[in-house]
Amino acid sequence: PAAEEARGLVHRTARLLGRTPGGGDHRLTGLVRELPGFGARLARWLAEAPEEWSAVVGPGVRRAMEERAGTPVPA
Repeated sequence: PAAEEARGLVHRTARLLGRTPGGGDHRLTGLVRELPGFGARLARWLAEAPEEWSAVVGPGVRRAMEERAGTPVPA
């Protein structure tokens, strides 16, 4: 399904961006702020597979998700 493809694509892209000087955290934070619903989807992926996503969802992304959702994001 498309949702699983999107999840895999976002995860792979975030891992690759994490190797760059700016890091993936910065870009994911921007996407959470720019795209309605992206933060909620990312939070769901994080809750479903924290061991998989914790390496690519840094503190900036978590703060942005919390700001959008108004609720804490599990660490």
